[in-house]
Amino acid sequence: MSPRIVVDGSGNVYFADGATNRVLKEAPSGSGYIQTVIANGGVNGLSEPGAVAVDGSGNVYIADSDNNRV
Repeated sequence: MSPRIVVDGSGNVYFADGATNRVLKEAPSGSGYIQTVIANGGVNGLSEPGAVAVDGSGNVYIADSDNNRV
């Protein structure tokens, strides 16, 4: 199974949430995290994100399962 949760070199955590058709980013901030929606079904047409990956340059790749695309 592909990763649904990944962490980049800066400590940001990315979640592919197929149930809500979103990919979330949790960025460290002080003693907690700040959550940002980086892709969702309503804006990007995302449907059933099955995996997420981040490269060394900070580019985020999303496996959009129902749309058969990355």
